[in-house]
Amino acid sequence: MDDMPKTKAKADGADASADPDRLIRQPDGGYRSADERFVVEQANGSWFVADHETADDFGQPRVASPFATLKLVKDAIPRVRSGPAPIRKPIRQAAAAKPKPRAAPEPKPETWLDRLSAEDRRRAERLVRTLGKEGLADAEDVARARIEGKADPRLARRLVQGRLDRLLSDAEADAGARELVAGAIRVLTADGARIGRDLPGWALVETDPTGAPTDRRIDLD
Repeated sequence: MDDMPKTKAKADGADASADPDRLIRQPDGGYRSADERFVVEQANGSWFVADHETADDFGQPRVASPFATLKLVKDAIPRVRSGPAPIRKPIRQAAAAKPKPRAAPEPKPETWLDRLSAEDRRRAERLVRTLGKEGLADAEDVARARIEGKADPRLARRLVQGRLDRLLSDAEADAGARELVAGAIRVLTADGARIGRDLPGWALVETDPTGAPTDRRIDLD
């Protein structure tokens, strides 16, 4: 029994030497040349010849153009072996595109609030919210001025005027009512309002956040 494999190997070697292009059918349905250089496989109704002694740009066996019949394959193998033949590179699956790295967000520019202490920042943010509710379009600028010690002498006047304007607007006052209110305001805020030299006068004055009067009077139009 030991002589049989040797005899078969010798026979295969003799066949390869006598006709290296002879095709030997493989269990998977394809073929291999007697010298094992060429592998013949069928796909989509056509035959392809892979040359395992030459490589394409990707290091894979070079593949000869598809052939319609096995006979054409047998005729082509000697030409592929002996010289250039139409070569078709194996289809290569395109590598999945790698997602581009997400750019790091640009740091936000530093604002005047960022330069404040934690306590002053809380105070500034509170001022901005309060002034915004009072209808001041420049609430942030006014808050910044107060935090930086640049108090606006007109602020109390603007706050009172805003409250009065909203009161009239909410009441849907007509022109006559508005004129009446304007007259009352002039009486209350007239500069040095006095009835006589022997009687007391009055004035609308600003108070600080603690409620203490300041030296600034509020004159309304």
